Amino acid sequence: MKKTISIILTFVMLFTTLSFASLTAFASGESADAAQEITEDKAADYKFEKNGKSDPNYWFKFTPSEDGLYEFKTVNGKTLDLSGQNLKVYQSAEDAKADKNSLKYVSYNTVNGDDYYADYFVDTYELKKDTAYYVFVLVYVKEGVETATMGFSAGKHVHEFEDYFCLPSGGDLGEYGKVCKTCGVEVDVNGFEAPLFPQGLKLKAGKKRFTASWKKVKCVKGYQLQYSTSKKFKKKYTKTKTIKGAKNVKKTIKKLKKNKLYYVRVRSYTVIAGHNVYSKWTKAKKVKTK
Repeated sequence: MKKTISIILTFVMLFTTLSFASLTAFASGESADAAQEITEDKAADYKFEKNGKSDPNYWFKFTPSEDGLYEFKTVNGKTLDLSGQNLKVYQSAEDAKADKNSLKYVSYNTVNGDDYYADYFVDTYELKKDTAYYVFVLVYVKEGVETATMGFSAGKHVHEFEDYFCLPSGGDLGEYGKVCKTCGVEVDVNGFEAPLFPQGLKLKAGKKRFTASWKKVKCVKGYQLQYSTSKKFKKKYTKTKTIKGAKNVKKTIKKLKKNKLYYVRVRSYTVIAGHNVYSKWTKAKKVKTK
């Protein structure tokens, strides 16, 4: 009795962790005319056999219930008999037969893992409701395999958003917002420009020190000052100081070498969506300590 219950529980756990139902059928859609009808979110495991030396290919027919993004998911079975797949979607039977005007997928995603369905491929398309689409699937079977199993399903795409942040470049607007990891759709997008760099940089030499001052920049969080014994500000010879606050426009650098030439530059920064955004550096000026 315990053994029976254990087997039942194992089966239930396996079933609930799979994204594909345990329906099995031989792929019978050998042409667009014989395309097998599939319904939204009702997945199946399809068995197919090689025809001589050719890799198997078959057709499905799918009619969406509403406009939007839809995913066609092809899944390698537990035995991992497949080495890849090629999927095309046509908007009419005529296009399918002529192999023309296939839709371009919005995105393509491959995930590898150690679960039952170890490899799956997701093609996302923009589809219209009440339109019959013809889906051609070609699978590449590993050497020595004559019969294999692949899961296949069609369903509404669900966005999986993550934050993104793009710094401005060449005077263009930077952007921040959210982007779907699978299809690339962006939402809540905001643009921004880098802050202006400070004007009027002045340097005053002192004994083993110098003082830098510049004009205030509005609407910034602060400034960065760099000084270096390298004219090209090579990292090895360069130090950077951060000055917080837009009103703090003066900084003294101490404990320097005597009678040493330093190159100095400054830039402003602000914070956008949790990221520091910097202005361009001012033109470097030089000062010699006393």
